[in-house]
Amino acid sequence: MRRLRWRDHRSAIIAFALIMLLGAAFRFNMLDAYPPQMYSDLVEKIQDAYKIYYFDDYRIFFENIGGREPLHFYLLSILASQPGMEFNHFALKLMSALESIITLPIVFWLGVEVAGKRRREIGLLLGLLAAGFVAVSFWHAAIGRQGMRISLAPLFSALTAVYLVRALRGNQRPDYVKAGLALGFGLLGYQAVRMLPLAAVGGVLIAVAVAGKTMRARLSYLLNLAVLAFVAFMVFLPLFHYWMEEPENYMRRTNTRIFGDLPTTDAERASFVMESVPVLLNNIRKTALVFHFFGDSSWVSGLSSEPAMDPVTAGFMTLGIAAWLALIIKTRDPAIVFVPVYLIATLLPTALALSFPIEVPSFIRASGAIPPSYLIAALPVAVFCWRLCKTISGRFGHALAALFAAAVLLAANHYNTSLYFGEFTDNYRRSSHPQAQAGKLLKGFAESDGAFGNAFILASPHWWDIRAIGIEAGLMFWDSGGDVAIVPQLLSRGLRRDGRFRLDPERDLLFFYARDDMDALPLLSEWFPAGRQMEIKVQPAHKSFYIFRAPGLGTDGLQRFLEENAPA
Repeated sequence: MRRLRWRDHRSAIIAFALIMLLGAAFRFNMLDAYPPQMYSDLVEKIQDAYKIYYFDDYRIFFENIGGREPLHFYLLSILASQPGMEFNHFALKLMSALESIITLPIVFWLGVEVAGKRRREIGLLLGLLAAGFVAVSFWHAAIGRQGMRISLAPLFSALTAVYLVRALRGNQRPDYVKAGLALGFGLLGYQAVRMLPLAAVGGVLIAVAVAGKTMRARLSYLLNLAVLAFVAFMVFLPLFHYWMEEPENYMRRTNTRIFGDLPTTDAERASFVMESVPVLLNNIRKTALVFHFFGDSSWVSGLSSEPAMDPVTAGFMTLGIAAWLALIIKTRDPAIVFVPVYLIATLLPTALALSFPIEVPSFIRASGAIPPSYLIAALPVAVFCWRLCKTISGRFGHALAALFAAAVLLAANHYNTSLYFGEFTDNYRRSSHPQAQAGKLLKGFAESDGAFGNAFILASPHWWDIRAIGIEAGLMFWDSGGDVAIVPQLLSRGLRRDGRFRLDPERDLLFFYARDDMDALPLLSEWFPAGRQMEIKVQPAHKSFYIFRAPGLGTDGLQRFLEENAPA
């Protein structure tokens, strides 16, 4: 029986394996080097995971940098604590890449379930092609390689949709329970999932209208929706408790994007929303065109000149929208009708950024829409391949269909990988700081003639995050830095520190400073005449920086220096 099953689905299994390999190559190839630099949000995340593991900081919600849901950080703390792993930038990227690759089989499953048991052949094609489009997607891969919890949004979005589709079509309570579990855990993952309950409610109302032939059937749907809500709420309950205790912290990120940074009353918020109708309409327009025309202006997740989908996929997305509408009219299947509702609900987090329209569209906030959008794009390709197999019988027809599907996916893959490792990474380097290079220099210095406590970052406006340099050097919570004018005080403070943070008077001193810092070299040369400046050249050139290295002053020499320049 197993052999027969393998032979019946051998082609689909091989195709699925190849799609997984393609997706893994996009997400894991050169992951240590791309994306190249940490930024402050990532620093906060790795430090939070570190605190979970080493300091038992078991929070249900992380309030810093706007507030963040907990699930990703607990998973990250487990991954980074494994043998051979460290709490560093690579661990961040590996965690999100793993979450990203796990999404692919769930998207495949979603395609199969949407097609249904009666359309199993085309369902396999739809699932394979939807997973294939996501596997080669710049949008999904860029998020997956980024190191943030955003990867959980498409994962739980797809998983919730799988069970919702089954529930809407069969109205079986176990499917509602599983959908509730997936939704509840999704709400612990990323804030964009907060709009997914709207999709669940909309889907059940559609099923009531389309498939509820009797009052008993309609009540059954509504009762099962209540079961879904109850199960999701039970999973969400710890975070709900926090929400009730700290509503401002929990809703800060959402409120600031909709209403702005200033605290307002309910009446002022209502007035603001009414006044912002033109902004909302423009946001909706830009969000609707995110697949074909508008890009993301945030350098960490996209390019303003590149929409979410490549030209190949976007073309099939257009055909898919028309095909899906035709399918709705033809089948009146609640699961089919649900997919556009699901897509719209998951696009709302970016469309509702009324106070920050410059951030619309956001590939990050719209990440929950990845599964339904690529599912729609896959439909016309799946139908064409299915028709080809039916029209030209035998292996030749199957071979033509496979070649066509492969050509489509490989064309999209070539465009998206070239975009990610080319223009996107170039823009990322232009926008970020060379903190990884600084971290390597710091580590090399500490392991040779210096010490971590003997190195200092001299502050400049809009420059480095000192914590990131410490993490890149293998030292969590390193914060040795300040203005060049207080270098004597920094040295004095270093003498009073403990462990690896302590300044060693017998070892060399190292200072990092920006190219446009005109005060650093004259002061350092005056204080440390035996020191020397060196320019560290990086690409792009305007990100290059200077280091100044001076021989150790010795205990007595340092004491005299402090007496002259940092009197008590």
